[in-house]
Amino acid sequence: MSRRKFSRAVRRALDYPYDAPDRSYVLTGGGRCRPFDGPPPIDERRPVLAVGSNRSPRQLALKFPTLAAGEEIPVQFGHLDGCDVVYSAHISVYGAIPATLVAAPGVTVRVAVTWLTEPQIAHMHRTEAVGFNYDFVTLRDAVLRADDGATVAPLAAYVSRRGALALRGRPVCVAAIAATGRIWPAATQPQVQDAVRGRLAPTLEPDQFVSGNLRDAGLRATRTARLAAEALRFEDPSSPAVG
Repeated sequence: MSRRKFSRAVRRALDYPYDAPDRSYVLTGGGRCRPFDGPPPIDERRPVLAVGSNRSPRQLALKFPTLAAGEEIPVQFGHLDGCDVVYSAHISVYGAIPATLVAAPGVTVRVAVTWLTEPQIAHMHRTEAVGFNYDFVTLRDAVLRADDGATVAPLAAYVSRRGALALRGRPVCVAAIAATGRIWPAATQPQVQDAVRGRLAPTLEPDQFVSGNLRDAGLRATRTARLAAEALRFEDPSSPAVG
């Protein structure tokens, strides 16, 4: 995909999963960040894996634009064994092809947890289209090895109901998410968009393809249905039970 100038909305789709700090942080009101000073009490917040854009202050600020005075979202980075982050077989309302977590033996992936209150989880469910695009699951065996040496478990996660996007019969890892031991190819968002466009609408220009997905919910649903029909189905990572 060329580096031509795109509209702000198209650029938002192509920038997924957005920049994130290299260290843990706390999101406060107005999209500001302060240093992470340790996980909150487990009886006050639940650790929810952020494997794609939810690890980014930019995306969290968009999803939680009106954090109340004193309200915060701690975001803790670390590593997760036996899983990887791949593209889901659907197109989001903001035009991106988003991420999902899958089991991947021998892989270690760098992810984060967002420490969310119950009201924040309820709001996050709406932004993730739980029951339509994602299931909210509890991972029975997964443990985040946090950067500060702590371990975090049990973990909850949003797992795609559509399955993993399949290109040439294989899932595609999200290149922006670091991992070691990967067993599948990785691609950037522009690259995966271009591959999907080539499959679904090869005569369109890249910005026309993304703009159509943004503008026309019916078209987006039709294209998502085609991707989902060819998706790869994995057992949920770490044998999760619905949370």
